[in-house]
Amino acid sequence: MQPVLISATILNFFIGSAIFRIFFKRRYLFSDRFGYTLTSIASAITSLSLGVSIYLLNPENIVIQGIVLICSVGIGILFGLMVNTQTVIAGVFNGGVGGIMGVMLGAVGLNPALCGLPMTIFTEQAMVLFFTFIGLVLHLVTAGLLFLALKS
Repeated sequence: MQPVLISATILNFFIGSAIFRIFFKRRYLFSDRFGYTLTSIASAITSLSLGVSIYLLNPENIVIQGIVLICSVGIGILFGLMVNTQTVIAGVFNGGVGGIMGVMLGAVGLNPALCGLPMTIFTEQAMVLFFTFIGLVLHLVTAGLLFLALKS
């Protein structure tokens, strides 16, 4: 299960890097409004998917939550600096919130009783893989929608 989680984390990192690289090259082509939308969506979904993947790699270590939060805020700053200084604030906020949501989603995936949900009949391994792939698919769909919005 660890190789699958590591490969999903690396794939999420490369998807986020591709989103940043492509939009950074075209940053002069879109308006401030689209830049704000891009910053909000891209930083939140990248932080969420990386937060889930990183937390599920080592759920026992509480320092992982802080590392995910710092990395998520950094992701938000990078996406926010693409447009102007006003979008940096949106990037920091949405990146931090996405990272925290990713950690919470990973924790609920490991123990559904945290939210008062009944324990499922699935094994822990199946739940971890389910949440990892849901995060990966969500990241891919969001990246596709962002690229589609840029072309129109």
